[in-house]
Amino acid sequence: MKWLREQKMPLQRVRHASQAILRQTLSIPRTMAAPTENQRRAALTGFVLGICSIFTALFPPCGLPIAITGIIMSSSGYRVGALRKIAVTGLVLSIVGLVLTMASITIAVGIYIGHAPGA
Repeated sequence: MKWLREQKMPLQRVRHASQAILRQTLSIPRTMAAPTENQRRAALTGFVLGICSIFTALFPPCGLPIAITGIIMSSSGYRVGALRKIAVTGLVLSIVGLVLTMASITIAVGIYIGHAPGA
Protein backbone atom coordinates (compact mmCIF):
# COMPACT_ATOMS: atom_id res chain seq x y z
CA MET A 1 0.00 0.00 0.00
CA LYS A 2 2.83 2.37 0.81
CA TRP A 3 4.22 1.88 -2.68
CA LEU A 4 0.85 2.75 -4.19
CA ARG A 5 0.66 5.97 -2.23
CA GLU A 6 4.14 6.92 -3.38
CA GLN A 7 3.16 6.34 -7.00
CA LYS A 8 -0.05 8.31 -6.47
CA MET A 9 -1.98 5.78 -8.48
CA PRO A 10 -5.57 5.22 -7.44
CA LEU A 11 -6.14 1.80 -5.93
CA GLN A 12 -9.18 1.22 -8.15
CA ARG A 13 -7.06 1.59 -11.28
CA VAL A 14 -4.48 -0.92 -9.98
CA ARG A 15 -7.21 -3.46 -9.30
CA HIS A 16 -8.63 -3.11 -12.81
CA ALA A 17 -5.17 -3.44 -14.35
CA SER A 18 -4.35 -6.56 -12.32
CA GLN A 19 -7.71 -8.11 -13.18
CA ALA A 20 -7.12 -7.44 -16.88
CA ILE A 21 -3.71 -9.09 -16.70
CA LEU A 22 -5.22 -12.10 -14.93
CA ARG A 23 -7.93 -12.40 -17.56
CA GLN A 24 -5.34 -12.37 -20.32
CA THR A 25 -3.11 -14.88 -18.56
CA LEU A 26 -5.85 -17.29 -17.65
CA SER A 27 -7.92 -16.88 -20.78
CA ILE A 28 -9.44 -20.13 -21.89
CA PRO A 29 -10.85 -20.31 -25.38
CA ARG A 30 -14.62 -20.63 -25.23
CA THR A 31 -14.77 -22.90 -28.25
CA MET A 32 -12.53 -25.88 -28.70
CA ALA A 33 -11.76 -27.13 -32.14
CA ALA A 34 -13.24 -30.51 -32.88
CA PRO A 35 -10.65 -33.27 -32.70
CA THR A 36 -9.53 -34.75 -35.97
CA GLU A 37 -10.15 -38.37 -36.86
CA ASN A 38 -6.49 -39.27 -36.23
CA GLN A 39 -6.59 -37.69 -32.77
CA ARG A 40 -9.77 -39.61 -31.93
CA ARG A 41 -8.19 -42.84 -33.11
CA ALA A 42 -5.04 -42.21 -31.04
CA ALA A 43 -7.02 -41.60 -27.85
CA LEU A 44 -9.32 -44.57 -28.40
CA THR A 45 -6.39 -46.84 -29.33
CA GLY A 46 -4.59 -45.82 -26.13
CA PHE A 47 -7.72 -46.62 -24.13
CA VAL A 48 -8.17 -50.04 -25.75
CA LEU A 49 -4.47 -50.87 -25.37
CA GLY A 50 -4.67 -49.86 -21.70
CA ILE A 51 -7.46 -52.37 -21.15
CA CYS A 52 -5.57 -55.05 -23.10
CA SER A 53 -2.36 -54.39 -21.17
CA ILE A 54 -4.05 -55.33 -17.91
CA PHE A 55 -5.22 -58.64 -19.33
CA THR A 56 -1.89 -59.45 -20.99
CA ALA A 57 0.18 -58.53 -17.93
CA LEU A 58 0.67 -62.20 -17.03
CA PHE A 59 2.41 -62.82 -20.34
CA PRO A 60 5.23 -60.20 -20.37
CA PRO A 61 6.33 -60.61 -24.02
CA CYS A 62 2.87 -59.31 -25.01
CA GLY A 63 2.04 -57.15 -21.99
CA LEU A 64 5.14 -54.98 -22.06
CA PRO A 65 4.87 -53.69 -25.65
CA ILE A 66 1.11 -53.28 -25.37
CA ALA A 67 1.43 -51.21 -22.18
CA ILE A 68 4.20 -49.02 -23.60
CA THR A 69 2.29 -48.46 -26.84
CA GLY A 70 -0.85 -47.64 -24.83
CA ILE A 71 1.06 -45.02 -22.84
CA ILE A 72 2.39 -43.43 -26.02
CA MET A 73 -0.97 -43.40 -27.78
CA SER A 74 -2.84 -42.07 -24.73
CA SER A 75 -0.32 -39.31 -24.16
CA SER A 76 -0.71 -38.20 -27.78
CA GLY A 77 -4.49 -38.06 -27.32
CA TYR A 78 -4.10 -36.16 -24.03
CA ARG A 79 -3.16 -32.96 -25.85
CA VAL A 80 -6.68 -32.55 -27.23
CA GLY A 81 -9.09 -31.03 -24.71
CA ALA A 82 -12.18 -32.84 -25.94
CA LEU A 83 -10.46 -36.24 -25.70
CA ARG A 84 -8.71 -35.66 -22.40
CA LYS A 85 -10.97 -37.89 -20.27
CA ILE A 86 -10.62 -40.98 -22.43
CA ALA A 87 -6.90 -40.30 -22.90
CA VAL A 88 -6.31 -40.01 -19.14
CA THR A 89 -8.28 -43.20 -18.57
CA GLY A 90 -6.21 -44.99 -21.21
CA LEU A 91 -3.00 -43.59 -19.72
CA VAL A 92 -3.91 -44.78 -16.22
CA LEU A 93 -4.91 -48.23 -17.48
CA SER A 94 -1.68 -48.53 -19.47
CA ILE A 95 0.42 -47.53 -16.46
CA VAL A 96 -1.42 -50.07 -14.29
CA GLY A 97 -0.82 -52.69 -17.00
CA LEU A 98 2.87 -51.75 -17.11
CA VAL A 99 3.19 -52.06 -13.34
CA LEU A 100 1.44 -55.44 -13.40
CA THR A 101 3.70 -56.60 -16.23
CA MET A 102 6.80 -55.54 -14.28
CA ALA A 103 5.48 -57.37 -11.22
CA SER A 104 4.88 -60.45 -13.36
CA ILE A 105 8.44 -60.28 -14.71
CA THR A 106 9.83 -59.87 -11.19
CA ILE A 107 7.86 -62.85 -9.89
CA ALA A 108 8.86 -65.01 -12.87
CA VAL A 109 12.56 -64.15 -12.45
CA GLY A 110 12.32 -64.82 -8.72
CA ILE A 111 10.75 -68.22 -9.31
CA TYR A 112 13.37 -69.03 -11.96
CA ILE A 113 16.26 -68.06 -9.68
CA GLY A 114 14.71 -69.95 -6.74
CA HIS A 115 14.44 -73.16 -8.76
CA ALA A 116 17.79 -72.86 -10.53
CA PRO A 117 20.20 -75.77 -9.98
CA GLY A 118 22.65 -75.03 -7.20
CA ALA A 119 20.43 -72.55 -5.45
